Amino acid sequence: MVAAFNKIPFAIREADRKIVSIEDVPRGLACACRCPSCDARLQARKGDVNEHHFAHHDSSAELCEFALETSIRLMLLETLGQIQSISTPDFLWGKEIIIRGRENVALTFDLDLSQGNQSPHFIYLITHD
Repeated sequence: MVAAFNKIPFAIREADRKIVSIEDVPRGLACACRCPSCDARLQARKGDVNEHHFAHHDSSAELCEFALETSIRLMLLETLGQIQSISTPDFLWGKEIIIRGRENVALTFDLDLSQGNQSPHFIYLITHD
């Protein structure tokens, strides 16, 4: 039985380095995916009994304890990157409004995947008038 922390739901597709779901790729090594945590080769396990998931192709799974967390974090960050604007509330100091809230504030999202085995980082940039 595969340990829960080895059932990786998202991977990085080799061809374009995009984050993909297990449901978006063919089974086995044909998925051509890499582990988001350690960059090892993954296979897509899409059988009829167990939950579909990615798994390390070789014994590197024993050395990669953060694959599940990293894959979920990357998918979350990609989803956050699709947010183009937000609305902000008034900023109060006591009962006094210090900064008025704004509607449809444009956001720029920057995802940094260059951290190696560290958790990915992101920045939202808000432009003020």
